[in-house]
Amino acid sequence: METQIVYTIPNTALDCLNAQFIYEETDLILKLEYEDEDGMVRSYHIRFIHAQLFRFENEMHCISITAGAYDGVVELVDSAWAMEINSFENEYNRHSPWSKRHFCIYISSTGQLNIIADSFTVEVVK
Repeated sequence: METQIVYTIPNTALDCLNAQFIYEETDLILKLEYEDEDGMVRSYHIRFIHAQLFRFENEMHCISITAGAYDGVVELVDSAWAMEINSFENEYNRHSPWSKRHFCIYISSTGQLNIIADSFTVEVVK
């Protein structure tokens, strides 16, 4: 399995102040608030497009942090979890137009989120 850093939340001086998970239609939206070095609160909305599966471990129960995922998104290429999902899906789902990419983010003071989704986008709100 290869781990690729695909996004790092910029200017995070302190831990995450607030994290919200919203499942909307087929997307998982992660709304995060961080305080930067200047004391400004910044909001980041990370939208995982066509999120097919996700699992969350709170900080207290997180056994290990995925390398590179601390306050950033990594892609786990050829992960065991993605291969397991593909192995038991029926023929129709295997040929879906959406990719099954494994993303992971460790949110400081919150926990780790693993997602199987097609792609993701980031919007800086504040």
